[in-house]
Amino acid sequence: MSGEGHAGGAEEAQALVSRVRTLPLRRWRVVPLADTNRERAAESLLLVERLPVKTSQQP
Repeated sequence: MSGEGHAGGAEEAQALVSRVRTLPLRRWRVVPLADTNRERAAESLLLVERLPVKTSQQP
């Protein structure tokens, strides 16, 4: 969770978003959640899920 309602919060949130954008697409899923019914969202959540590694199955 990231909060933009404090000093340095916007920079902190942007740094976190920049970091998770570099994660490999096939290995990670990143879903942002934020209030949509407010003018300025003070908090946001980034759900970061590590995806399972697909292995080839040999008979």
